[in-house]
Amino acid sequence: MQAQRTNNSQMLRYPAILKSNGFSHSTLQRKIAQGEFTRPIEISERAVGIPEWEVAAINAARISGQSTAEIKNLVKNLMAARAWAKYFFRVAYAPDC
Repeated sequence: MQAQRTNNSQMLRYPAILKSNGFSHSTLQRKIAQGEFTRPIEISERAVGIPEWEVAAINAARISGQSTAEIKNLVKNLMAARAWAKYFFRVAYAPDC
């Protein structure tokens, strides 16, 4: 059986994140503070979201039984990849001066 591929390029707002993993809002906030979930990104003046692929990766790690330490390491790597992408975008698309 082949895994179904989905388009993971959208930003998920909190209600969708909470529905995908069953956490309460306060539990998600605690997991973010403890480094067990990626930090949200501001997507407008009054809205934040988390990239769907990050949520999917963390949920898959939990389903596969990874330890808290392994999930924290995954979150650290996801945040590092996000920082690298931000840097790459600035360098690649910087206006010519």
